Amino acid sequence: MHLRTLPDGIRTFVVAATTFVPAMRTLSLALLLATALGANAQLDCTFQVTPATCSLPDGTVLAMVTGGVPPYTYLWAPEPFNGQGQPSLGSAFAGSYDLTVMDSEGLEATFNVVVPSTLVMPWVGDGTYAGAHAFTGFGVPCEGECNGAMAMPAEMYPGTPPYNFSWNDPSISFLSTTPQGDPVFFGFCAGQNYSYMVYDQFGCTGTSFSFTPPVLTEAAHWYVGLVTPATCGNSDGSVVLGQQELWPADMVVTSSTGAVVATENLSGLNYMLQGLAAGAYTAAFNYNNTACSTALTFTVTEAGPGCGSVEGTLFVDGDADCVPDVGEPGIPYRTLQVDPGAQLLITNSDGTFAGGLADGAYTLTVLDPTVTPVCPQAQPIPFNVSGSLATLTIGASSTSPLDLAVTAVSNAARPGFAHTVWAQVTNMGAAPSGTVQLTCELHPWLSYVSATPAPTTVSGTTVTWDLPTLNAFEVVNVQVVTQVSLQAMLGQVVSATFIAVNNGAEANTGNNAYMATRTVTGSYDPNDKTAFTSSGQSATEYLITQDEWIDYVIRFQNTGTDTAFTVVITDTLEADLDMATYAQGAASHPFTVSFKPDRVVEWRFANILLPDSNTNEALSHGAVAFRIRPVQPVLPGTVLSNAADIFFDFNLPIRTNTSELVASIPTGLSEAREAGIALFPNPARELFTVSTTGAALHQLRLVALDGREVRQHVLTGQRADVNVQGLAAGTYLVHITDTEGKVVVQRMAVR
Repeated sequence: MHLRTLPDGIRTFVVAATTFVPAMRTLSLALLLATALGANAQLDCTFQVTPATCSLPDGTVLAMVTGGVPPYTYLWAPEPFNGQGQPSLGSAFAGSYDLTVMDSEGLEATFNVVVPSTLVMPWVGDGTYAGAHAFTGFGVPCEGECNGAMAMPAEMYPGTPPYNFSWNDPSISFLSTTPQGDPVFFGFCAGQNYSYMVYDQFGCTGTSFSFTPPVLTEAAHWYVGLVTPATCGNSDGSVVLGQQELWPADMVVTSSTGAVVATENLSGLNYMLQGLAAGAYTAAFNYNNTACSTALTFTVTEAGPGCGSVEGTLFVDGDADCVPDVGEPGIPYRTLQVDPGAQLLITNSDGTFAGGLADGAYTLTVLDPTVTPVCPQAQPIPFNVSGSLATLTIGASSTSPLDLAVTAVSNAARPGFAHTVWAQVTNMGAAPSGTVQLTCELHPWLSYVSATPAPTTVSGTTVTWDLPTLNAFEVVNVQVVTQVSLQAMLGQVVSATFIAVNNGAEANTGNNAYMATRTVTGSYDPNDKTAFTSSGQSATEYLITQDEWIDYVIRFQNTGTDTAFTVVITDTLEADLDMATYAQGAASHPFTVSFKPDRVVEWRFANILLPDSNTNEALSHGAVAFRIRPVQPVLPGTVLSNAADIFFDFNLPIRTNTSELVASIPTGLSEAREAGIALFPNPARELFTVSTTGAALHQLRLVALDGREVRQHVLTGQRADVNVQGLAAGTYLVHITDTEGKVVVQRMAVR
């Protein structure tokens, strides 16, 4: 510091430049010796200054006056927010201030001080997960997921909003803005470190500490503990639910009919739910400040005189020790009959089954003739129910040879929208397959988008998977997402044909192909039921001399406003349908199936986490299929009707349309003559010709009498040749579609 004299005689004290610490809002305290602007130089003043941060009024000034005769009076200009009349200022904006000082003798002088500004914010941390969850439903990430969200409240920062953020991880994305105007960012992964830069609208910047988001671990998920049976006919059962790590959650418990049994905000490690009647229940948990949710199921049985139940496992007992060992699979989707009463049960994908029974002595029989129970004894298998649960572990041998079966279901097909097809390949036999190649051939109006699992190759409309060996009774599921062309015409049929080829001997290849078809529609009911007959000749008639099976497909879609945690479908089979011939088909998601009293089939999609159509339209769909035979003999005029009820979580059931087929005796195939379509030669050996005098040809499907599609061709013009080499000798149905959408069917014999 030194003194120099200016031309006008005013003395000025000059100090070295002040020094700032980056990212810290406190200026190093420097003594600023001010300039006296008045004529009297006997008063001197030095200032201690803290800079203002990011254009905010948070600077401070302390004036230290010497000379004259104290006490002093102080007058600041411009007038500050606070400190007028005092030697210190608080809440000062950056800028220039004049201080006029007068001593007790009237001596007066004016001094100037500058409050500088720093454009560096202090260190900041992470935002608020609870704030993000309150507005978006996302918050703390789930274990193993990247679904965390964080709101960045403006009050965290000393700058001037709005703020911009730059994250060290480019996968972090802007999600939305809260009603308060704060940005919400999404994509935080459990266990990862993050940091960011923040910028206000005037260029002030800040740097965050590195932070790791909290995470909802699987140890905080709820599990089923002790289940106490209900006494016969009473609602006095109970269940204990628990978690290993505390994380509050909202719980909703529903019965198998979808009725809400209990709602609770859980804030402890254990909870006992009481007052339960016998039955199956689902408990759904939404964990606080997260988008994480889980669901679990439990069953309360009945105990006491006059009520009971049976459950068990049907498995391949290779070593005949009555114990399901590793490598001894459960036998899926086999129908069991309990007598007396001819009550039917069905095994699930893992061979397990369950059903309620009154007290008494019973026998159990497996209706599949290729499955022979041998342990603990040959069937019929006797067992007793006496006010409790009877458990049967049934070891069986199987004479069923390797047999790959393909089934598929699909959702709605609308021009310009996604169209999803779900297929499954099942080894129906007890012997393992060779390696398997699964091929999907898409209709020209369907363009490939994605598939799960990832295919081996995609070439145009052909999608191929190279699958490993399928063990006994093993199931492989695939999903194909396509886009329906905007050129697709309403009323036309699109299809996805799946063919499984086993690299080894196979006793029956007749069920290795399956075509999932859908009629292109505009507006549609997302929850419906459709019937397909074996011959595929009619959507309204069951042809007594040609049809054998009816394939039913039940579609559902979550068109609500939030995720569906559990979907339950119930289907009451009419007496005209032979429940003992039930055969489970493909489904879009994992499920359990059971036969309930009064001929009810129930499919339960627990923890399906089906998004609503507003959030993800393509993934909001689901479907399940089954096939069944009518009770024989079928009389002409019999109406085979069927409908289903769909329960989404705790909502009332949605009833599908009623699918109706009228049994009839076919009167001939005059439609082909009316359309001017001819097939020749008939019988054919290597190829036949199809010609028309009407509208141009569009598509041809060759279908075996058991309902299998064996060939499909896209046709053009008025005439086309069709190759039948490689087909087994026999009679086939030729389905021909012209460019006007008319479909005709003719028989073709192959020699």
